[in-house]
Amino acid sequence: MLQSQKDLRLNQIGLCGILRWMMAKGKEKKKQHFVPSSYLKAWTDPETPTGQTPYIWLFSKEGGEGRRKSPENTFTETDMYTIPMPDGSRNLYLEDVLSQLEKGIDKLRSEFIELRRPIPLDRRRKLMAFASALGARTPRFRAHRRAQWEKILRGGEKIMRRMADKTPEECRARALPVLPGHGPTLTLVQVREIAERPIHRLMPEIMKTEVPVFMSMQHTVLCAPEGSEFITSDAPLTRFDPEARKRPLLWQGVGLGYPTVEVVLPLGPQKALLLHHNPAAGRGVKPLVYRDVSAEVVDELNRRTRAYADEHVVVARNFF
Repeated sequence: MLQSQKDLRLNQIGLCGILRWMMAKGKEKKKQHFVPSSYLKAWTDPETPTGQTPYIWLFSKEGGEGRRKSPENTFTETDMYTIPMPDGSRNLYLEDVLSQLEKGIDKLRSEFIELRRPIPLDRRRKLMAFASALGARTPRFRAHRRAQWEKILRGGEKIMRRMADKTPEECRARALPVLPGHGPTLTLVQVREIAERPIHRLMPEIMKTEVPVFMSMQHTVLCAPEGSEFITSDAPLTRFDPEARKRPLLWQGVGLGYPTVEVVLPLGPQKALLLHHNPAAGRGVKPLVYRDVSAEVVDELNRRTRAYADEHVVVARNFF
């Protein structure tokens, strides 16, 4: 009798343990960063008092008073990358992939970039993947792409309504031909999926396209002078083409194929990564270059960072 009661208690403890584990798994990784905390840690205030949790300074891009916040609690959204499954579970594949890309960014900065050392090719490739993902994982990217694809979706739904009372022969007669070289077509269901989850559907393809281009560009680490510091934001990766406004309206986009495009990713208060085309260096992967720049260059890049920010900028000190 005593043994059976003991077994029952053990079974109850085991069941409770399983339930607690299932509840914990359900809450796992719910708070997801759209700008990684490992990246933001470079901007922690060097004058943080001893014993306090290191913090960064967060400012509205329009100015005003700054507020202190820990990198772990900055730029997060609940289940931003989670895909809810039909059975009620949470697919964390994208969140796990992004977590892998974030690993090692601190070490890369401390062991290579801060010491102005050459970065091994495999680490540079991972840095390019990190940069590409950083440009396609933010609320700003999601809102922009969602607006684009919702417009396409509305157009497709309008066509479907018009064709609802037509015969199959009439539909085929009205259908536009698919031109050669334009790639695969999308169904209305696929367009709706992209509009609903643009990050999930578009990020892999964007990275697949961008990373090889990033690797072919010149990698220059800009080093700020004493007294000047780079800032970052809730949309850290910026693209700028000083020649874009001179082109006809339809070609004024900031595409990576244009020879004068510049991609900038601040890496810390003293360093920023600049990607640009350098035909004079030939094809293939070019050597990474460290270059000291003036305070005026730092100010100009900070203006870009602020202009491309969604809502907030990040500074290492209480000054913006």
